[in-house]
Amino acid sequence: MIQARWAAAVACLLAGAARAQTPDVGSAPPAPPLEPRMQAALDAERLAGILATTAADTERSRMAGGIAMLTLGAAAIPVGVVAQSSWNQEVGIALWFNGIVFVATGMTTVLVPNDLELLARTLLAQRQVPELWLPRAERVLAEAAAKAERGRTWNGTFNVALGVVSVGLGAVGMAIGSSSTDRGWGAAGVVFGATLVGTGIGELFFPSAAERALALWREGGAPGPPVQLTFGAAPLPGGAAVAVGGRF
Repeated sequence: MIQARWAAAVACLLAGAARAQTPDVGSAPPAPPLEPRMQAALDAERLAGILATTAADTERSRMAGGIAMLTLGAAAIPVGVVAQSSWNQEVGIALWFNGIVFVATGMTTVLVPNDLELLARTLLAQRQVPELWLPRAERVLAEAAAKAERGRTWNGTFNVALGVVSVGLGAVGMAIGSSSTDRGWGAAGVVFGATLVGTGIGELFFPSAAERALALWREGGAPGPPVQLTFGAAPLPGGAAVAVGGRF
């Protein structure tokens, strides 16, 4: 019995000594901060990744939207011409007129890169010294985001106002037009105005690519996976259906 008690006491002493020698993980000192040059290099790498990914996603979205508008416009022009001459003059004029607008807009969208693409291309080409590049790139991105916000607010307001006027004038033309041609131009104005209103609402409520990139940078986020777009077409009686999808 005495030997058992001595053995238990020795075991308790050994366990206490082991606990005293075991470091307390919860009270471990924090990791030392990175050197300024190393931190600047990491931050510059993150900002460069945000710029590159956002610009690439914007370019893909721009190309997809431009190609979709070109496709719709190229299909609407001949259908409108045929409809005007042999079926319904009002619908025909509305189709070929807005088809021309879609083709012109789609061509411009495909050929002209947006501001963030140009900005990212310029900044990424100048990334030699991270600690010098980082504050300049952040300042330039902030200025570009502020400019983009002002621009989309102005453009969105103008497009909505112009679209409402166009819809109103088109509706009046359709109501009081004395000929099919007059009513056709009225219908074209309604469709064109509705397109402007939709575009303007999108500009007012959706931030630009530069604004999204700046917000992601300031929130400490990292660039996500690239946008993947898919296209599909299926024949239908009398035409075809075109679908555009994507993973964001």
